[in-house]
Amino acid sequence: MVTGMPNTANTGQDEHERQGLPYQEPLRTWAGRGSGALCNLCGHVIKAQDIEYEIDVPPADSGRSLRFHFNCYRTWEAQRRDQG
Repeated sequence: MVTGMPNTANTGQDEHERQGLPYQEPLRTWAGRGSGALCNLCGHVIKAQDIEYEIDVPPADSGRSLRFHFNCYRTWEAQRRDQG
């Protein structure tokens, strides 16, 4: 069971845009145990018992990665698809 998950039910497009998150198709996506990094959507720590998604975003030479909790990733992905 994933514990300590933030409530993302109220995380809407305004929050997404305020964070400056990109809507482009990811170059690569990984999932694994939380690394203690901050989630780019909700701002909470992604704990070791949580699933962490790491996303490489274009351009390829930017070296920019996004990190999300599982539910935050799902929210970001749904919003990204709606923008597409």
